[in-house]
Amino acid sequence: MINFSTAGAFLESLFPVSPGASILIQVKDYIFTCEEPDRCPWPRTVVLAEVKWCSELEADAERRFGLGVQYHSPA
Repeated sequence: MINFSTAGAFLESLFPVSPGASILIQVKDYIFTCEEPDRCPWPRTVVLAEVKWCSELEADAERRFGLGVQYHSPA
């Protein structure tokens, strides 16, 4: 997970995922530092989301894809 909001997230994947596909996102061992924890956003730890777009990232040592996802259920 590269970034997130209350409505969705941007993920990186080693394989492409078709837009329209539903995926289950489970966040484990999330490390985040914040001086005021009550005011900091936290990603959802388990959520079902729809892939809105998928594109190949710049070529490097391994092939990677960027995914834009929208959460199925409200926050």
